[in-house]
Amino acid sequence: MRRRLMIAGGLVPALTVAFLGHGCAKTSSITPGPADAGYMIGDAQAERPTPAEASEGGPTACESGPVPTTVPPGWVRWSGYDACCGFYVPASGTPMPQPIQWGPCEVSAQPAGLVCREIVSTWNLRAGELAPFGSYTASQVSPDGGVTLATARLVDDGAGDFVRYTLIADADGPVRQAVFESTTKQCASIIESVQDGVAVYHVYEGNNDFGGGAFGGSIDDPAPRTALKFADHVAHEFAAGLPGIVDDATMQLYDWLKPSQPPTRIMDPLDQPSAPSFLAFSGQALFWQAQTASLQKEKVWTPSGGARDFVAFASDPSQGAADLGTDGHDMVWLQGAGRSAPTGPFPTVSIMATPFTSDASMVHARRLRSEDSANMGVEPFKVGCGYAALALNDGIRVTRLSDGGSWHLGSGDGSWQWVNPVALTCTELFAKVEVHTDGGFGVTKFARVRLDSLGQSTPAE
Repeated sequence: MRRRLMIAGGLVPALTVAFLGHGCAKTSSITPGPADAGYMIGDAQAERPTPAEASEGGPTACESGPVPTTVPPGWVRWSGYDACCGFYVPASGTPMPQPIQWGPCEVSAQPAGLVCREIVSTWNLRAGELAPFGSYTASQVSPDGGVTLATARLVDDGAGDFVRYTLIADADGPVRQAVFESTTKQCASIIESVQDGVAVYHVYEGNNDFGGGAFGGSIDDPAPRTALKFADHVAHEFAAGLPGIVDDATMQLYDWLKPSQPPTRIMDPLDQPSAPSFLAFSGQALFWQAQTASLQKEKVWTPSGGARDFVAFASDPSQGAADLGTDGHDMVWLQGAGRSAPTGPFPTVSIMATPFTSDASMVHARRLRSEDSANMGVEPFKVGCGYAALALNDGIRVTRLSDGGSWHLGSGDGSWQWVNPVALTCTELFAKVEVHTDGGFGVTKFARVRLDSLGQSTPAE
């Protein structure tokens, strides 16, 4: 499980608020009270800036400096977060980067007979690059089955370093949003969430895991519309959905549509201090995993109902729930049972499913199959079109929801390792993989495999 902070009632960072326009970002520092982390101001236009508009508002030292030679022609500095970060976006009339290109997977992608394609580079890579396409696993699947991926392109700058495009792109269509990072030493962005047509980018400043901030908005906006900038020593992670951006460090929700209002505090007052993880929206509902020293459960928040238990077992530490995933039609999670001590692994772990709901009283759980306890609490399920995929310690398991039959994608001949599911459609699994050669570090890549090429499923037990 990823590192999380324990949430305490008074833990609220100072927040620098960015007023987004087409020119310089104006900032002010706010030291909020425990229930108010400040304000988020959005750009009501969110149009692509022209080169002239990009310099409006009075230049700062960073804005008035020379444009790095690595910046593509027609791209302009985007100062909505911080001009000194060196973010650039395509100016009006400038084409987006080329679409994602796919080619056959390496022979070592197993099992034999797998129909598999991987993203291929059409740009100059730096020798020995370990993550040429980034390492994000954010995605969304549209009602018609189209997949939109968060990805990156690390390009050799010709001087022994790289520059990076951070992209939101359809798997079989155009790039929908692009940010060019002229330097990653000052700031680096990672797309943490793409859902229901909106996305959030996490900004790390100065190679620090704490502080930083976020920006985001509609994935069809030509430039990000909203920014948060924290001045603290707290580690943040973010999720985006129709209601806005939520920060897991404070469980504050910043509304896209009401950016001038204080954020909403998403906390259940009946909860003990707990570590929230795997925050994800589906429509207007937010789901997350909450864990204390002895309790593990799934939570839900809706605008009308607030925060409450979703899959939980009161104060019984012998049972627990984790790794909830949903496609808005089905919900799948791991459920542990039989633990005699208040902590430690569960002797029995099962994959459970229910039709989608945000009402705990409407959860009708049914067991699909067993799972290894070591895989509980590692990553949430990816769910789609009657299937669920889970990251394992030794690959990925794809489970059919109708009968619990499953397929295990393992390490093949040892050089190709299936790491994380990224998206599921009716016909394909998209996944992050690592390719190891000559005993060196693995190169992170992304692949797609046809479900009908997985072979015979293993029956549920």
